[in-house]
Amino acid sequence: MVFDGRRNWPCRAQYFVGTMYASGEAVRQDNFRASEWYRLVSNLGRHADAQLALGDLYFKGQGVPHGYAEALSWYRKSALLGHPVAQYRLGAMYAEGYAGGLNAVEAYKWFTLAMKGKNQIIAYDSRFDPEAALSRLAAGMNRNQIKRAREAAEIFLPQ
Repeated sequence: MVFDGRRNWPCRAQYFVGTMYASGEAVRQDNFRASEWYRLVSNLGRHADAQLALGDLYFKGQGVPHGYAEALSWYRKSALLGHPVAQYRLGAMYAEGYAGGLNAVEAYKWFTLAMKGKNQIIAYDSRFDPEAALSRLAAGMNRNQIKRAREAAEIFLPQ
């Protein structure tokens, strides 16, 4: 997210309040309060980091009800804005069946898109490797599936 000094500062501030609650920095750690702040900024603006953070809370059931469908929704919003970690997470949800069953084409598409931010993804969590995920996934796909996934990735434009 680009900080322009005027329009985005309330969203950035709200996001950072959420991260303070999530980490317990300067306040008592409280994932429920973190989710409130993340939701506020996510609904006010297009803040990909807050949407990713909300997705993580729902995926893990921390401070909010555990829900893969809700996590998927927030990851998708963030991924559509071009956030590489969210793209990786979304690909993983499709690859591992958390999105209502295995969808190899969607998983491959999102992992392909995530490759552009591979360094950012690995900095976020060293266990996340889109290249390895693509390789594992491709081993079980046919050429037509891979072609469709690559075509979908090529035409993707962040919103």
